[in-house]
Amino acid sequence: MAIAGEIDTAVDTLRARTGARTVDIVSHSMGSISARYYIEHLSGNEKVDAFVSLAGVNRGTIWAIGCAVHVSCREMLPGSAVIDGFAPDVTRDAPTRFRAWWSPCDPAIVPHANAELRGAENTETACIGHSDLKTDPRVLRQVLAFIGRRHTQMA
Repeated sequence: MAIAGEIDTAVDTLRARTGARTVDIVSHSMGSISARYYIEHLSGNEKVDAFVSLAGVNRGTIWAIGCAVHVSCREMLPGSAVIDGFAPDVTRDAPTRFRAWWSPCDPAIVPHANAELRGAENTETACIGHSDLKTDPRVLRQVLAFIGRRHTQMA
């Protein structure tokens, strides 16, 4: 997962620039599995306080069959090496806190329950679209409240 390596570089750059010990990651869709890969496989769990997944393909989506000629789509398929390489329960990566939001009306995450993260706090939203999870005022208030619960960013 090349994007996970880019996340690693960005996190280290941000921490060096700000002096923060940890950061929070808010991800959307495929970004959720890229960020999880960073946390679980590139020692990001030591650098991430809160992880937010908005409409994440956390356990894959059969929708990705339609674009499986692309590596990124194959990585999003249920049963892919990337999906199967994740811990079955995200609490394994403590001290990172995990929370996922998903919509019962999201046409991109099929089945919808695949946006949930086992071991995390999971929140079903109102009937909103896949990209709307990034801009819905209620979801954004909940995300900010979750991130604000515990700040361990400053050393």
